[in-house]
Amino acid sequence: MSKALRIICWLVAVPGALLAALIVLPAPAYYLWMLAVGVSEWSVWLLGAGLIGASCGGVALLMERRNAATRVACALSLWTIVCACVPIVSAYNVAARAGVRLSWSRYLFGPEQAMPGVTLNEQRDVEFARPEGHLLRLDVYEPQRLAASGRQEDAQASNSLPAVIVIHGGAWSRGDKSDFVQYDRWLAAGGRVVFDVEYRLANSTQHFPAQLEDVYSAIVWVKNHAAEYHIDPARIALMGRSAGGQLALLAAYTTNDAPPPSDSGAMPDTRVRAVISFYGPTDLAWDYTHPGRPDVIDTPHTLENYLGGSPTTAPQVYAAASPIAHINAQSPPTLFIHGGHDQLVLAANVERIMPRLAAAHVPYTYVYLPWANHGCDYNFDGFSSQLIQARLSNFLDTYL
Repeated sequence: MSKALRIICWLVAVPGALLAALIVLPAPAYYLWMLAVGVSEWSVWLLGAGLIGASCGGVALLMERRNAATRVACALSLWTIVCACVPIVSAYNVAARAGVRLSWSRYLFGPEQAMPGVTLNEQRDVEFARPEGHLLRLDVYEPQRLAASGRQEDAQASNSLPAVIVIHGGAWSRGDKSDFVQYDRWLAAGGRVVFDVEYRLANSTQHFPAQLEDVYSAIVWVKNHAAEYHIDPARIALMGRSAGGQLALLAAYTTNDAPPPSDSGAMPDTRVRAVISFYGPTDLAWDYTHPGRPDVIDTPHTLENYLGGSPTTAPQVYAAASPIAHINAQSPPTLFIHGGHDQLVLAANVERIMPRLAAAHVPYTYVYLPWANHGCDYNFDGFSSQLIQARLSNFLDTYL
């Protein structure tokens, strides 16, 4: 009996301890970083494994008190338990300060219906621009019908729904629209029309500002089709993740600059009411010299591929592409979401830009998740996402 318990303890303890290390220590490679996101956001299951290992080891020790190997296995299980508790305890601390209620049933068993009575109309691959012959498309998520107890009596009959334009991440060189489709549907179920857009990906011949111009084009297209999609063109927010967060911030902060003229010769209206950045970089020259983990992402190479050079060879381009350089009193209210354990884009990006926003008297909100990694919202029902969704919903309700 004790031998079987020792075997179970070791089988659980060793892999559990290695996975638990990814919660508190930097991942040493790209694929281990991806694993670290999953381990951190589903840590309760690792906690269960640690409890099983510690229990089996504890019973085995009661039977054989002098078994040193079992003591080691128990210690590894205890390490797993402690590490697995870090995201949970941290999430509860953040939730308590923010007044957010966390749901264990949702964490363990999946999504709860976001808003009863909502039917979504989804359209895929709608063309919105063709710069230099490059077809750009977007996906639309539109609330078709809301119950009488909802925020709108009839979305189809109303022309006052707010809109959210979503910009995907992927280091500006990969990724695709609707890569977080659950968030798109959740936003739409809350009474907003969501447009998840493409942009020209950076490569050896295609650099900034092509991507920014594509975001401008998406804003103009949405405003021009406001009546068709029952939205208020004065109530539009931009939302982006990672590289998309940088593009969202930059597009929102540069509406007073001169975007490319429209076909009619008139300057298009690219103003937005609010902007949301999920772990996006804000000062690209600083990011070049303060990169994330080089064994996870080659930040200098990524930025050179996007901007066509280094801060030394293209300083004006880096300034033009950095949201921190474009803040003014007309910049829209901003929501930042960032994890303290982010290994790709350091949380210092937000800490650096907040004083600029405060000096310009621009309202901003910072949702800081100390345990969270880059891509923490990938688990739609995890504690990170529950906190993000609560704060995001409040932000959009306030400013849209």
